[in-house]
Amino acid sequence: MFVGMSEHNLDAKGRLVLPAKFRDAFNGQGYLVFSSDDVLQLWTAAEFHRSMKALQPDISAPEDEHRLFRRLSSFSSEVEVEPSQGRIAIPVKLRELAHLTVGQPVQISGTYSHIELWNPKDFERRVLLIDDTQGGIQA
Repeated sequence: MFVGMSEHNLDAKGRLVLPAKFRDAFNGQGYLVFSSDDVLQLWTAAEFHRSMKALQPDISAPEDEHRLFRRLSSFSSEVEVEPSQGRIAIPVKLRELAHLTVGQPVQISGTYSHIELWNPKDFERRVLLIDDTQGGIQA
């Protein structure tokens, strides 16, 4: 179970240190997924395989289900979770899609079954709903 949040900078090589409380669940391996709601998710191997198997459409499924499954599987990447420092290397394409920039902070948020990796401004705007239209501060 992943709950809570923290912020760490993405290093010059595109690596991110995971919070210590999240590391043990990965046993050295995880899956990064650019999700259908445009956020980067980190899943344990077991949860990734379970979720993908449940989402895999059969041959008679509507095209929308096939399209979603293709997107999830195409924009997924197996990653090593370094046992000593708990770092993961985020592939360039996934960093670009999620608006993550080297040398800048990444919002790491537990969402019970997986972890989400956010550009902090996107997190404020989409999760905390902080922008001019809601009367909050400008993100």
